[in-house]
Parts: sequence; C-alpha cells; structure tokens
Amino acid sequence: MNEEWIYHTPEFECDRINPDLLKYSPWSGHRLFAYDYVVNMRPERIVELGSYYGCSSFAFLQAVKDAHLETGFFAIDTWEGDPDTDSDYREDIFGSYREIAETCFREQHAEMMRMHFDDAADAFEDGSIDLLHLDGDHNYEEVRHDFETWLPKLSRDAAVFLHDIAPEPIYGRIPGSSRLWEELSGQLDTVFSFPFCHGLGIYFTDRGRYEQFCARVDGEYYVRKLFHSDLICRDRLRKQHFALRDLRTYAADLGEQAAICRRHLERYRCDTEARNAYILELQDTIRRYEETLAGKDAWIAELEREASHRTVYIIGRGNEENENT
Repeated sequence: MNEEWIYHTPEFECDRINPDLLKYSPWSGHRLFAYDYVVNMRPERIVELGSYYGCSSFAFLQAVKDAHLETGFFAIDTWEGDPDTDSDYREDIFGSYREIAETCFREQHAEMMRMHFDDAADAFEDGSIDLLHLDGDHNYEEVRHDFETWLPKLSRDAAVFLHDIAPEPIYGRIPGSSRLWEELSGQLDTVFSFPFCHGLGIYFTDRGRYEQFCARVDGEYYVRKLFHSDLICRDRLRKQHFALRDLRTYAADLGEQAAICRRHLERYRCDTEARNAYILELQDTIRRYEETLAGKDAWIAELEREASHRTVYIIGRGNEENENT
C-alpha cells in the first residue's frame, strides 16, 4: 500500500472497443477512483458480483495492468440479465465483455465465471478476498443475501464496493442496494461513500485501513474530475446532437428521393403492363392472320386441285371426240 495517495489519469483501453457503453455508462463516474484504489491499495484478489458490460471490471483490470500487479480478478455473472435489464441482453453482452477481456487484458489473471453468485461462493476460501464489488441483483433481499453470503470471504483488511446506493429511482424504483447501504451506514462506522453516478459505498473491514484511507483520500477530487468529465460528455452530446440533426435531414432527403424512385417505378410498371398487354394483343392478331393465311392457302390448294382435275377431264373429252370423228 502506498503511503501517499497517488491520483492518476489513465487511458482505459476498453473505450477503444466499446466507448458508448463503457465510457458513458452509469458506473463510469467511479472509474478513476476504482483505478486509483487498486493502484494505491494493491489488493491481491478482486471479486466482482455482477459485471454486465464491464465498466467496473475493466477499470480494475486497467489498474492491475498499468501497475504490473499480480492481482487475481474474478468477474461473476450469468450475463443473462434480470427483470430490469432483460431487454438489454438481446445483444451479445457476454461476447462483448469477452472480446475486451481477451484483447486488452490477456496477460492479466482475469477470469470470467459464468454462473450464479451462490454457486461461485464455494470456489473462494474464507478470508481470501481483498476487494469485493457488489453490483448484481438490486432487490433488497437479494443484495443483502449477497452481502451476507460473501462477507466471510473477505480478508482481514478488505473493502466492499457497493454500487447504486443513492436513493434515486433506477428502472422506476429505488434499488434495494440503497436500503442496504442505509442500514449498513447506521450499524457500521467504517464506511465511506460517493453520492454521484447512482452512488458508490465503500465498507472497510479494518478500522485502521479505513482511517488511513480517509486521511489520505480527497473525495472532492473525484467530484471535480467528474464535473470535468461531465463537461466533456456534454460537449460530445452537443456535437452528436447536431450530427444527428444532419443525419435526420439527410435521411429525409433520402426518403424524398426514394419516394420519387417509387413513383418512377410505379410508372414504369404501368408502362410495362401496358406494353405487355399490347404485345399480347399483337400476338393474338398475328395468330388470327396466320390462321386466315393458312385457310387461304388451303383454299387455293383445293382450287388448284379442282382446276387440275377439270383440265384432265377437258383434255380427255377432247380426245374422245376426235376419235369418234
């Protein structure tokens, strides 16, 4: 552990692959702190219950990578969603998470455990986890169950990160993690919290570690950094607003051109149908002409046969009259 808290301005490599869902996710406001915590506190084992797209995961792992730590990181999630996020999982979120993990953090000890939290608990010995991040199911009973189940797994001087502790609606209701944090804050005296970005609560199992943390860390620093980041985000949103407006104008122009093309195609279709009908009419007329010509040819041939017979008859009669004479 560093004696002086060192603040960093890291580059999060994951943003090169999935910036919209990581750089601007609800958890993104805590990434700088999470990074600094890992670099300064140097936990040997980090376990995360609920990883989703990986905003928090890749903040922890970026710190492990940049500081050349031997920290083991374990992301536990089914990546199948819950009633609140079910519609989001129409995308391949697990595939997106795995792509970043394998691209950016292949050399780090990072393990994805695709299972339920209770099933994964048996894989960790008591007292073996230095940093536990709870961000799974946000129903009160579930999040309290997770906290109590994994509490024995914490080391003597561990910390628990609990997200969504602010009493503000998420998906239309106050998350149970907010209620749990309110209870913990009333029962424990080694807690620290950031109120922004849905709130992040930190519970220290060791009072000495908690007091050192409070003495070394300027919480307002991360508020200021968030404000600066918010300005950048607002500027990006403003640019995207005008870009979107231009795209809508372009889409409207394309729509008008498509309508013109459809009118031309409809006219061409009508002309083609008329032409085909005229061709059929001509073909029927030609057929009738051919039938008439065939009939005339047959009639002419019949007349020629009759004429031939009559010529033979007349010649024969002439010969008979000559003989009689």
